[in-house]
Amino acid sequence: MKIKISKKRSVIGFDITVDVTADGTERIKYVYTRFDGRRIGHKVCNPPVLSYSNTFVQVGGYAPGLRHEVFVSAISTVGRDSTILEWQDQ
Repeated sequence: MKIKISKKRSVIGFDITVDVTADGTERIKYVYTRFDGRRIGHKVCNPPVLSYSNTFVQVGGYAPGLRHEVFVSAISTVGRDSTILEWQDQ
């Protein structure tokens, strides 16, 4: 399973895009997304799917020196995987 997180500065906060892609015969059953410690999304895929993509629009805030973290966890028919994207506002 591959998990990709990308961010783009928005009018307010950030637009966060999450892409999860299954490998081989595995299928994605659940995806959980957290921004700065708060849940911004969760998706139960029934039936399980080959890929998942979602953009969370205008989340969080922006201030020079402010640190952010996006955490994504996914459960597939084969197992579990997760990744984190961290940055600091300039």
